[in-house]
Amino acid sequence: MTIYKLNLNKDLNELDIGFDIDIQKGDKLPQYKNFEYISPKKYETNIGSKELQVLRFKNVTPEREKLINKILEVIESFDENWTISGILEMFSEYFSKKDEECLVSNLVGDIGEIVFILKLQKMNIDYQKYYQMDEHSLYDFTFKKIYVDVKTTSESKKIINMSRRQIENCKKLWLFVCEINKIQGKSNIVDLLNMIKIKNKLIYDKLDYWQNKLDSNKKEIIQSWTVDLKKVKCYFIENKVLPKIEIKKEGGLIDISLKLSTTNCKKLPIDAIKNVI
Repeated sequence: MTIYKLNLNKDLNELDIGFDIDIQKGDKLPQYKNFEYISPKKYETNIGSKELQVLRFKNVTPEREKLINKILEVIESFDENWTISGILEMFSEYFSKKDEECLVSNLVGDIGEIVFILKLQKMNIDYQKYYQMDEHSLYDFTFKKIYVDVKTTSESKKIINMSRRQIENCKKLWLFVCEINKIQGKSNIVDLLNMIKIKNKLIYDKLDYWQNKLDSNKKEIIQSWTVDLKKVKCYFIENKVLPKIEIKKEGGLIDISLKLSTTNCKKLPIDAIKNVI
């Protein structure tokens, strides 16, 4: 599938995405507050004039645009029998969530990633050699032939989320699990980022992003998720404990989301990473 980004109007809060006319509309299109379906007609694209049908995204913030682009990349990479209504469903889950929930999810995820970098730093391991600079990557770090993905959970729940693609796309996968709790008065995410002695572009980008949030009306959220590095629990889990999934019929399957418990998993200490580099 080819997706076309169009410049149809000057409203910076709207984003127009074009789809080929051979993509079926599917079931009756639901009415979403943040979407508008525009019937097929000719538009100018980077390959010339082309007849397209368009989804117009409304109330688009820079954060939402990043997520829209990520989802579009997933849609474009799978050669499935997409319908417009099916594509809309992929976006509806995000747009129905509160922005605060999305912010907290990103915040907690980034905290775990930064804690891992700080643990590597303490062991005199240069994280930059292993860091996946592409935020669209399935995994966060690559150590020779071992992929490491960072998962953040709480000490009470010990639940992590994974996708089928993450489990199946590499032979050796370690999960770095970081257990944090919602506490106040310790190191916030900006404090943690500033503890990284050598910062690459991605770290500087994260620092700018979270500093802006801290300086805005999101300060209370940032300060409610702080970390005591002396008490945070971290460990590795090898892919031996990950489930094996057998799909008898793929059909229109894109991916499977899984919730896994780390309670009874065999855990490796942090310094086990030294043995694989």
